[in-house]
Amino acid sequence: MISVNSPGGAPAPGDNPSYGYSAHGFTFEQYGVRVPAIVVSPLVPAGTVDHTLYDHSSVPKTLEQLWELGPLTNRDASANNVLHLLSLATPRACPTSLNGPAPLLLAARAPLSITERAHVDAQPLPQSGNLIGALAILKKTEMELSAGTLVEAAASKTRFAALQTRGDARAYAASVMDKVGIAIRQREAAKRRAHMRRPPPILIAPTQTEAVPAAMRPVTPVPAAAPPQENVIEVVLTSGERLRIPPDPATLRMVLAVLRERPPR
Repeated sequence: MISVNSPGGAPAPGDNPSYGYSAHGFTFEQYGVRVPAIVVSPLVPAGTVDHTLYDHSSVPKTLEQLWELGPLTNRDASANNVLHLLSLATPRACPTSLNGPAPLLLAARAPLSITERAHVDAQPLPQSGNLIGALAILKKTEMELSAGTLVEAAASKTRFAALQTRGDARAYAASVMDKVGIAIRQREAAKRRAHMRRPPPILIAPTQTEAVPAAMRPVTPVPAAAPPQENVIEVVLTSGERLRIPPDPATLRMVLAVLRERPPR
């Protein structure tokens, strides 16, 4: 079953919250664009198409009817539920596999010739519809990708106001998508540069050297040629410095914490 809501006046919710509905005083008394809805159930006769007026409030209204709950607002109290569509006394047999999907429209349609493309591009823009909505999204995207200066904002508004034909819209969409591609590449390059600037890893090489008390003691750098000691861990920094650290866990944790907070130059 497929149904769509009908645009036009809608019942006001009537809840009147103290904080107000919105900054612009929108009262939710207007339906929006048509929205497809599909009800899937073995209790719905196959191929049913219902023309009852539904809106998004039909979802809570259906749950309220099922569970005997009160309405949240006047909107869902006035909405129609979908329970009347479950009209079969016994469930019907449902398919175990779906039919193959229809081919994509663009794949099934031959490309426009140069003459046909010129004819379409010369057509004026419609006053409303999906194309106008898409252009508004493109305008918003271009504004977000700009530097945010008044000059760039004014230039973007001027370009948008100059759109008159479908050809203008096609060229405008291509230019905005080029900017989107550049922004994506710049973001990926910035991530790579940030990764390259990460401090190098600390190399820790355990050695067998002479005994040292396990008590914590200050860590001091030693010359590279100093004789090793037993039962210590020798830390070799990428700068070439060597540190001797007692092997007890508390000292190791302390040293690693210091090295992470103050990476060696």
